Amino acid sequence: MPTTSAVMRARHLLQRTGFAETPARVVEAAREPEGALLTARLASTAPIAPIPPPVWVNEPVLSYREFRDLEEEPRRIARRGLRKFQRARLNELQGWWTACLIATENPLGARMTLFWQNHFTSSQRKVRYTELMYRQQLTLAKHSMGNFGELLLAILHDPAMLVYLDNTQNRKGKLNENLARELLELFTLGEGEYEEKDIRELARALTGLSVDGNERFVFRKGAHDPDPKMLLGTPGLRGANDVVDVLLGQYATARNLTAKLWRHFVSLEPDSERIEAYSNVFMASGYNLRVLLAEMFADDAFTAVEGYGNLVKSPAEFVVGTHRALDMPGSDPLTLVHAMRSLQQPLYEPPNVRGWIGGTQWINSQTLLARRRFINGILRSDGVDFARLSDGIGSDALTSALLPLAPLAPLTPIAAPRERLSTSPASRNEPIAHLLRDPVYNLC
Repeated sequence: MPTTSAVMRARHLLQRTGFAETPARVVEAAREPEGALLTARLASTAPIAPIPPPVWVNEPVLSYREFRDLEEEPRRIARRGLRKFQRARLNELQGWWTACLIATENPLGARMTLFWQNHFTSSQRKVRYTELMYRQQLTLAKHSMGNFGELLLAILHDPAMLVYLDNTQNRKGKLNENLARELLELFTLGEGEYEEKDIRELARALTGLSVDGNERFVFRKGAHDPDPKMLLGTPGLRGANDVVDVLLGQYATARNLTAKLWRHFVSLEPDSERIEAYSNVFMASGYNLRVLLAEMFADDAFTAVEGYGNLVKSPAEFVVGTHRALDMPGSDPLTLVHAMRSLQQPLYEPPNVRGWIGGTQWINSQTLLARRRFINGILRSDGVDFARLSDGIGSDALTSALLPLAPLAPLTPIAAPRERLSTSPASRNEPIAHLLRDPVYNLC
């Protein structure tokens, strides 16, 4: 059996670069070279979403535009019916994506896709078409571990983003600055790194990026302002490609993204010297995300014991990780949807353009109660073989495989296998139940 410290270290690496894993998998990983584990995660090409999506994702979108010629009352009824129809599809898509996160063999790619969904935010409530939310997810997944510049350009042509931030209304002589403002403030440079005139010039450069009657991307030449623009002191910009080149040339973009990734993977309090160093690495790599993440994961601040348990699990990490840790078969998709909603992270429905803030804001009296109810429901499940999960794993190793820190109430020694055979099913799951109910389980 590996040492307790080795098991703790393996759990930390697996959790931070994906989601939780079974105790047996954590113990197995503790026997592997640390570098090999991280290399495998970074190099994985396994499908992020291994489960086939709902059959309707590639069907033509039934648009609200279809009803615009109806009389007022029939139009109202038709639109209400389409909203109900889309809500049902959203539930199906949320359940599918959560199930994919549980089943994926590319957990780092999946985690990065979630990260980008909370960076390039769009919400079903405004986009209205679940098909567009799915297509946006495909784009984010495709570029999740690749080149940020390619991802940024793809997002500027993404129908869900163009609808969500009103760029469909952005045209020459009648600017809508929403996409331009968030592109500078949230998606690239960060606050305080631009002026109001940059927003106006950027909005001019983004005119004409829109969607057609089938909710597909279209460039409307007649709505585009063809005259040169000046962004951040760079003259001669005309369209989206020029915009991306200028934004990637700003050190503030690299710094903003590096700091956000540091807060996601390492610590909520970024070290300024490290952020500066890794921002330079990121820019020098041409914004290669694998290069940046490899550097971060090799940093002592990522692997140090002092960093264990210094982050709070998001609802996605909590729900998905618990299923993965217990090696559970797929739950009913609607059950997963309700769990995520009760924990206040309904996928595809962020609260606003800033997304979920996360951190300690995930924890309040309501969500703690919801997390306890979720765990209790899992522990009553017939689909979990608790005896197999803890078989051959001592109390210390089991604790280290499931918790980032010592539990508030220490686990009593696990009975020997022969003794466990004579105990009731309820008592056989007691060691794992004890650990999952410990408040420390909310940390990662």
